[in-house]
Amino acid sequence: MKPFRNIIPPIGMIDISPMVAILALMFARAQILPLLNGLI
Repeated sequence: MKPFRNIIPPIGMIDISPMVAILALMFARAQILPLLNGLI
């Protein structure tokens, strides 16, 4: 989470870096899994 916290500043008292990390993982999963399935 530290790389995301370095890039994204907190908004008031709310730290949105966990949400951004989850969205990035979901995007990566949606892009990488179809590519891997195509290789099998």
